[in-house]
Amino acid sequence: TVNTVKDEPLTLGGKTIKNWDGQYHGSMSISDALLNSWNIPAITTFQEVKKVAGSKNLTEDLESLGIDMSDQDPDLPDSYAIGGWSTGVSPVEMAGAYATVANNGKYIESHTVNYIEVVETNKTVKIDEELQKNVTQSIGEDVSFMIRETMLSYTSNGSGSYAYLNGID
Repeated sequence: TVNTVKDEPLTLGGKTIKNWDGQYHGSMSISDALLNSWNIPAITTFQEVKKVAGSKNLTEDLESLGIDMSDQDPDLPDSYAIGGWSTGVSPVEMAGAYATVANNGKYIESHTVNYIEVVETNKTVKIDEELQKNVTQSIGEDVSFMIRETMLSYTSNGSGSYAYLNGID
């Protein structure tokens, strides 16, 4: 998150990529680029990671966070860096990914029901317990820490809709 990225003119497929403010902001840390939602650093960082890791490994990483990649373009176009997905990500998938970050990189299948009580048989089906048995270490604790710290920096340094979250631990 402290690596330096450049926010400078970028053209992809004959189209000029712009930031939300129409400006370029020079060199900055990845954290600062995320904090300000700059498109160009997001795309160039995505390109670099994809070049080193490969689309297949990135797809596997996203799937390990609970994001269904089966309907996505296997080449992971650069537009994916800024939300230009083929079919999008569901709120449940996003909740699962965020929960993985909050759980120190441990993925637990998203669910809303902890248990079911069957009145006729007086039996309790403990869904949460069963899912907890299938916890997987999706991302490293160090990675989830860095992501969490970057996300929390929005609350103290962010603007707009993030600013009202200040004070939440």
